[in-house]
Amino acid sequence: MSTGGIVVAVSETPVVRETLAILLEQECDLRFAAPASLPPPELAVADVALVALADPRPTLAHLERDWPHLPVVAVDLPGRRGTAASVATAPAAAAGPACRVPLEPHTIRSAVLDRLRPVPESDLSGPIRLVVETLRTELAYALRALRTFSTLHATSPGPDTHALLGAVMREQSHVLAECLEQMERFGARARQSAKGADFLAAVRAAVDQGHDAAGGRRVVCRWSAAVSWSPPGPIALAPLVAGYLLDHLRRSSAAAVVDGHEGTAGLTVVYPPQRAAAGARLPWALALADFALHPWGWRIALGGTATAVTVTVGPATA
Repeated sequence: MSTGGIVVAVSETPVVRETLAILLEQECDLRFAAPASLPPPELAVADVALVALADPRPTLAHLERDWPHLPVVAVDLPGRRGTAASVATAPAAAAGPACRVPLEPHTIRSAVLDRLRPVPESDLSGPIRLVVETLRTELAYALRALRTFSTLHATSPGPDTHALLGAVMREQSHVLAECLEQMERFGARARQSAKGADFLAAVRAAVDQGHDAAGGRRVVCRWSAAVSWSPPGPIALAPLVAGYLLDHLRRSSAAAVVDGHEGTAGLTVVYPPQRAAAGARLPWALALADFALHPWGWRIALGGTATAVTVTVGPATA
């Protein structure tokens, strides 16, 4: 099997499916899904969606709404219904997430491969730099403390410096282990593609269930009344997002009871910080939650003032 990426092709015609298989089976991991099966589980790990339908409008609308960051190649079939204005597609040369191509083998293959092999500098360097800088900021104090007290004990060995080094090692080793555990949770996150209108309610419930988890400082959210409507979100990620939110609150909130409310912008938690924020960059736990939500068009935002920090879980378009 090719390791060039995962392409989920939505097609209802056996001839077209066979053509696509011949074109792409050596270039990628090609998987087929029927329109009636949308959203297929494969979309959670797909690199490109390939739509070849007589009437692609419902499928394209679904992809644009629920998977806004997934590149889409839409193939024009003979007798295709719908005009260019009725679907959110662009010419094959466009750099956006969606493009429209004729039923011509070379053009289809080129459009798919162009989206499977993006320019590394434009697609990967930004996220990698953000991960590295966020993790460096998160661990800067722990690594500096370990270096400082290790040097102190090496230059002035004795029971006092040994005791200091031992205390620092125990404390900062816990910080390092916590960061690694958060990364492992991110790697093991659910990949299900289902979205539901009760996503924010599920996050709230998971926060309430996890606030007194063993081994962590207890922080309780005091919720105000929720709005009657909220945008659909990735239900399977609610426990993960709630866990990262609680990780952040346990380390950053000066209060054991914080306020939260649900509005049209999403779910917002307000807390008094233990110390002044170092910058606008998301801390490690919230950055991981943001990375997990990104493919579904959701985000984590940090704001507020020096005395009242706000964390919002909401749609990226809000």
